[in-house]
Amino acid sequence: HAQPGRALAATINEASPFRPGGQVFHSATAWYLDWKVRPEPTTDGRCKVAEVRVELHGEMMLPRLVGGTRAQQEKFDSYLVRLREHELGHYEIGREAARQLEKQFYALPPAGNCGDLQSEARDAGAKLLPKYEEMGDAYDAQTQHGRTQGAWLTD
Repeated sequence: HAQPGRALAATINEASPFRPGGQVFHSATAWYLDWKVRPEPTTDGRCKVAEVRVELHGEMMLPRLVGGTRAQQEKFDSYLVRLREHELGHYEIGREAARQLEKQFYALPPAGNCGDLQSEARDAGAKLLPKYEEMGDAYDAQTQHGRTQGAWLTD
């Protein structure tokens, strides 16, 4: 709830539920991947990847301004555009993770049996995902959590 004469940054900081490590952030994006690898027996008794399905699920949480002056609302609207752009960058990292995971699954060589193939797929996913989580951290460091993209309130 904005109040005339009160800084927007202070208003949003006070209301924000995002406080990891004692820092206050105005938005957050979370994504995760679901995947299924459909195995298919080969003629020699082994098992290969027949079909891969990777689904990206994400949620973006952004602030909403209630009340305030017209100038505060205009400033907030401009800020929100840039903040959303920053958060979409996090979601794009998830999209790239999904694409790479799909490629990795299709590249799996045939396994001795379908249980082993499924295990190899799980291991491939477990190895890949931390890389993309680190990319999200690097993105925040590079953009200073959106500051270099104009997603920062200075008042």
